[in-house]
Amino acid sequence: MNLAPGRALHSRLAGIFLFVPLLSRLGFDRLVTEAQYPGSEMVPAPSALLSLLALKLLDKER
Repeated sequence: MNLAPGRALHSRLAGIFLFVPLLSRLGFDRLVTEAQYPGSEMVPAPSALLSLLALKLLDKER
């Protein structure tokens, strides 16, 4: 794979890789917890919302 500067790279997964640093900087887990989103013992709210966001970024139906 040629990753030289200026070369175009097409990926169906790019949305996730672009959002991960942003979610980290925003403190996504803390924001979700402070907003008191409901979760369960098996699937905490931050995990549930991250999985929904991942599906949206991958353009997949739930």
